[in-house]
Amino acid sequence: MGRVLIVNDSRFESMILKDLLSQLGYNVSITDEYDAVKQVQSFSPNVVLANYVMKDTFGDRLIEKIKSRNPEILCILTSNSIINRDSLKSKKVDAILKTPASKEDMEGMLNKLSSGSKTSVDGEIELNEIKDTMEKWKNRISKKKQFTT
Repeated sequence: MGRVLIVNDSRFESMILKDLLSQLGYNVSITDEYDAVKQVQSFSPNVVLANYVMKDTFGDRLIEKIKSRNPEILCILTSNSIINRDSLKSKKVDAILKTPASKEDMEGMLNKLSSGSKTSVDGEIELNEIKDTMEKWKNRISKKKQFTT
């Protein structure tokens, strides 16, 4: 499928993300903020997942460094807290992923990005995506009701 580099100062969160991505068929490597730029050069990822808040830097700043040297790499900012999306409009962030993320969320985002459509940094979602998501939830609910009755 592809190569994903996870940049995160939380070993636990990195391992969870690696497990999800490995299940989806990705070749995954983990690094911290200190070796991220060097790892991009040696690992040659298609995608970088960078945690937003790390010990000595922020993920959006790291993404800017990576994109300045490798503009073709898709860079996703991850966070378990709320991100001020307005401050990221001028950054090189391709997408934002709220963690913890489900396998389905991760797969959907990566498929969308690899197909060439960028996930809006300001959080706008197309109406069709909302309809599709609602339809999936309706199907899940109806299956659960059938199972329990």
